Amino acid sequence: TTSIILFCVSCTSVPPSDPPVKPGMAQVIFHRMGNVIFGGVATVEINGSRVANLITSELYVDDITPGPTVVAAYNYIIPGRYVLKFTAEAGKIYHFKIAARGENAGSQGSDFTATESSGAYQIVGN
Repeated sequence: TTSIILFCVSCTSVPPSDPPVKPGMAQVIFHRMGNVIFGGVATVEINGSRVANLITSELYVDDITPGPTVVAAYNYIIPGRYVLKFTAEAGKIYHFKIAARGENAGSQGSDFTATESSGAYQIVGN
């Protein structure tokens, strides 16, 4: 898989244009939202593999194999993790906002099921 981590000094809550999805793959885009009050690192896992450590305003983009998918975000200092399950479809792009607990990240999309909801972060998929 090809992974891209982008960093910007002044980001809005809207990621830049989505990169093209490879044929037969799905794509996930994680955006670490928030402010510097809780500027901790959000560790991101896809299907049990650690793929990124994101600080505020960073993006992570990856192409994944379609099928049952589990994404998680956590912080090593604060116990717990936030986990979402969904079925990735080829050709689709899935956007995830990772925000510190208590920050408004928006409404959860209907394709996603939260199976764990503890820890420093929340993940909102759409």
